Amino acid sequence: MTIEEFIQDRLDEDEQSAPNGDDPETWFLRVAAYRAALRFHASLTESDQNRYVDLVLRPFAAIWAAHPDYRYEWAVDGGGSKP
Repeated sequence: MTIEEFIQDRLDEDEQSAPNGDDPETWFLRVAAYRAALRFHASLTESDQNRYVDLVLRPFAAIWAAHPDYRYEWAVDGGGSKP
């Protein structure tokens, strides 16, 4: 599983769940913003994609660091340590 697939799967799950305490509009706007970031990533050249993963997607993935599919090499600090 790639970091992009991991984030996409988490967004799919989040979209199906009811917001817990968040304003529903804010919740769905947040999911839409993350999806837009993934679409932008897909439009970049390979070298720019690698930089984007480091700067944007790793911090996004860290939101779900407790998920069993999360890979610690995706950690913002370069991986290797569990949260």
